[in-house]
Amino acid sequence: MTLGELLRQLCAQTSLVVSLPDDLPLSQPDDLMHPDCHARIGDAITQAALSSGLSFYGACAFGEWLAELCTGWSTRFANEDAILRLDGVFGQVAYGNPKTCCQVGTR
Repeated sequence: MTLGELLRQLCAQTSLVVSLPDDLPLSQPDDLMHPDCHARIGDAITQAALSSGLSFYGACAFGEWLAELCTGWSTRFANEDAILRLDGVFGQVAYGNPKTCCQVGTR
């Protein structure tokens, strides 16, 4: 699987069209922890969200949030409030508890 394939699967239920100029092969889950993956995910998702009509701030927050969930690396930008709100919404939708998302997968 490549990073682009993973991102397209993660966004399959959305209107986002995700593309990466230089796709990275992912042979094992630890490949996602490479610092370059965080930047690539954040940038690709942000661009896809902007193209879908999301505001610049919202697109950046969504891109960083998904990058943080995938890689475990904290956000590159200072939109922590938006990231925490997205975490809460994701936790509520996925697990029925806005606090659960931040606890799942904690190292």
